[in-house]
Amino acid sequence: VLLLVYAFVIELFLIRFQGPGGAPSRPARGFFALFLLLPALLVAGFLLTHPQWLETRYLARPFTPGERLLTEARILWSYLYQFIVPDITRYGLFHDDSGISRGLLSPPATLLAVAAWGLALPAALLLRRRVPLLAFALAWYLGGHLLESTLLPLELIHEHRNYLPVVGPATALVAGFWWARLPSIGQAARAGILGLFVLLLALVTWVRADQWGDPVRMAVMEVRHHPESGRAQYQLGRIYYHLYQSRLVADPALLAQAREAFARAAARDSYRQKPLFALLLVDLLERGGYDHQVLESLLTRLSSQPLQQGDVIDFKVLVDCRLAGRCPIEDTQIERLFRAVLSNPRVGRKARQALLARQGFFYAKALGRLDLTERIFRDLVREAPGDVQLRLNLVDLLLATGRPAEAVEQLARADRADRLGIWQQSIDRYRGLAEQALGSGGE
Repeated sequence: VLLLVYAFVIELFLIRFQGPGGAPSRPARGFFALFLLLPALLVAGFLLTHPQWLETRYLARPFTPGERLLTEARILWSYLYQFIVPDITRYGLFHDDSGISRGLLSPPATLLAVAAWGLALPAALLLRRRVPLLAFALAWYLGGHLLESTLLPLELIHEHRNYLPVVGPATALVAGFWWARLPSIGQAARAGILGLFVLLLALVTWVRADQWGDPVRMAVMEVRHHPESGRAQYQLGRIYYHLYQSRLVADPALLAQAREAFARAAARDSYRQKPLFALLLVDLLERGGYDHQVLESLLTRLSSQPLQQGDVIDFKVLVDCRLAGRCPIEDTQIERLFRAVLSNPRVGRKARQALLARQGFFYAKALGRLDLTERIFRDLVREAPGDVQLRLNLVDLLLATGRPAEAVEQLARADRADRLGIWQQSIDRYRGLAEQALGSGGE
């Protein structure tokens, strides 16, 4: 999609839809009208007539579509600053410390960013004939960020998104400096200045690559450069805990550092559950208990904050740890965690189904409540009849409770739903178990 956008920018600002001899190129206009304008209108029409499609996909984000647009206005200026002023302390894998713009004055820099874009866009259009390179650079830059920096519910900022869009401003900057009327700076001096700038960029790249070559050093530097980033703190905690687990002789200092990093991550990320899950699991595994305040904080976030896919995995880890006898936490507390997250209106449909399936396994294996498990699994199959994994969960339960005939019926439905054959191996395995049970006198 962006390839067409870049081609359109080149055509609009540099070639200007001109054919041989300067005549208007009708085929070029028709091409972009068919392959760029028409799809854009169709997408816009879909979003206008199906607003719930976008709303449901923002459930897992701590911001609204409007807040995302306001925040991206600041971030797009930040990307440009990072290129012009390559300050290594501003770079990083995580930028959740940049904050979310909740309004034009929250923070005040939002208003300045929006106003600056409001001036830059019409200025580029007005100057597109007098200074085409400037208009081209701005259009290339904004066009390159059209997908990942507008309405799609992606994370707010990632430096790699700027790799290709910044080519436009870089071209304008270099060309403008080279051809600018600066009598006091000759071409040799200009070439030297540009060369030094390229060397500076290369040096920054080398330093970052060197830091990233060592996972521990990388995590430490990320926190040093972005101390308010909860995600950077969480990653540092993970690194320290993995180091603690890998040592032949346990080092209590590493465990303490891991726990401190998780605690800092939880304090800085008021909406993420993973740091609290990490604190809970580390305490259970290494201390044989847990901090009730951490558990209560986790319950609060699970019931109200957006849920990430990794949080669903954390439930599996906790339940498996409890079933293996390694995490001494009461079953009632695990039930409270499930009730909290399943009461959260911001949990998406797929995440809710995965959580209910995990709750069903917990009821069966930890509490022996196969009746509750069966009720959950049947409800899930009715809700999502085309989900093969959910149906195989029911098959597994039917075989475990001595009902192979019904299991065969469910396997036939799973086979029909598995149009691509992704689950064929699992279906065949369960079918073999069911036929073996039927052959030995099962129902």
